[in-house]
Amino acid sequence: QGHILTDKNVQGPPVLVVEVASGSTRRRDQRAKRLLYERAGVLEYWLVDPDALTIRVLRRTGDVGFARAFEMAIEASISAIPPCGRF
Repeated sequence: QGHILTDKNVQGPPVLVVEVASGSTRRRDQRAKRLLYERAGVLEYWLVDPDALTIRVLRRTGDVGFARAFEMAIEASISAIPPCGRF
């Protein structure tokens, strides 16, 4: 999707958006942001809910917007930082 990258900024919607919901943002992520991403043309939207231990995956279905593709349980701990801070 490199065609949307310019020297100044990104020109167009990303293929994938991943939101990590919290108690204070869950409702906004599930409704307002979902509609925003649908209108922008995002192809896939993942909503990670660490409290419910789920990942909800929504995929664009033509011009209609998102449809739920699937939902999965989070069964493992994932960390972006390696142990001892080593890369």
